[in-house]
Amino acid sequence: MVGNIDIKNPGTVPLSSDPNQTKAALPASATAKHEIDIVDNNFKLPRILRSNIAFDFRLPKGYKITADVLYSQTLYDVAFQQIALKDSAVSYSNYGPTQSPIYPSATYGSNISNIYMLTNTTQGWKVNYTVQVTKTGSNKAIGGGKSINFNWMAGYTYGISKDVSNGIRNSFQSNYELNPSINANNPGLAYSNFDLRHRFLGTINLGLNWNQHNFSSIAFFYNAQSGNPYSLIYTGAPFNNKSNAPLPYIPVDENDAHLVDKGTYTAHQQWVDLNNFINGDDYLKTRRGQYAERNGLRTPWNKSLDMKITHEFKFTAKHALTLSLDVFNIGNLISNSWGRVYFVTNVNNYTANFLAMVTSGTATQNGAAVTTAPSAKTPYFQYLPGANNGQYYTVDPMNSRWQGQFGIKYSF
Repeated sequence: MVGNIDIKNPGTVPLSSDPNQTKAALPASATAKHEIDIVDNNFKLPRILRSNIAFDFRLPKGYKITADVLYSQTLYDVAFQQIALKDSAVSYSNYGPTQSPIYPSATYGSNISNIYMLTNTTQGWKVNYTVQVTKTGSNKAIGGGKSINFNWMAGYTYGISKDVSNGIRNSFQSNYELNPSINANNPGLAYSNFDLRHRFLGTINLGLNWNQHNFSSIAFFYNAQSGNPYSLIYTGAPFNNKSNAPLPYIPVDENDAHLVDKGTYTAHQQWVDLNNFINGDDYLKTRRGQYAERNGLRTPWNKSLDMKITHEFKFTAKHALTLSLDVFNIGNLISNSWGRVYFVTNVNNYTANFLAMVTSGTATQNGAAVTTAPSAKTPYFQYLPGANNGQYYTVDPMNSRWQGQFGIKYSF
């Protein structure tokens, strides 16, 4: 059993190495409830079955083709449940999130805030398909005692990863609360946070032997891959399931959206913006009339080009001086709009607030009054556009910049 301290008012919290002293110094309301974390008696540590098959085909003139398939099947993985909920749920009956259960606000036990259980799931799998072509050159004389060597590699990987709960948070509570789902106690199989999808790789290396004492090389490394997955969620949902990441229903049209005014931001204006956002996303426009899936959306592609230049002065068989220049994300050095890396913050497990559920009781819809109380079994919403020109991802301020480093190495 874990003692739970919940302080809302500002002021100094008296901390102590002895938790009993901390508890005694606080008002009773701050320590009136407890959280219980339990482990299934039959819980098993995570296990996977992984299999791999690969082929190498060597061809004339230094070419090699590699094909690889890697498959992982979950045998046991972690799953989290909230078992303090009273099993008398209802749901919205008219439209929208009709598959999301609405629980009574009270839980079992007046002195219990939450009961979380760590158990297992056998659902989950991952597969990666890779094809790679390499060309290895040999030193080719170009006259004057000089020789040149040229190598390159090009590869493509397609990967899909699905799980029930990735288990990356640091507590039972956060793993349960921040796992996007329709039904938090039965989240179902969905795209993992580590879902790769498409990735292209390429390298080019050119070496030049000036003479037996001088060698120069220049190399480029290119990486382009699908953007990071993220989820859209409701905020302010009245489902009372202790989850902070309920997946949203994607409306078919304006009548299906049931938006209400947000100050001067009318329901119709919200619909115009929401509809444009849905139409502008390749994934969301396929989900009209359905729920969005966990990690169903992706940021734009991330692309980068790195360069390395070296020159080696070989004084003797054992002594050499190497100068090197590395430029990372060289595209951003050429243009500020190139080489950008996009991300969605991990503060709430790569989720973005998409629609606010309005449960205040009354609201207006383009000026006309509507009843928004949960008891009416008719949900109403307000659209929450992304802060980045209507998008929910942002540009990584560090990894989107070009960086350079100069190196000196002496070998002896």
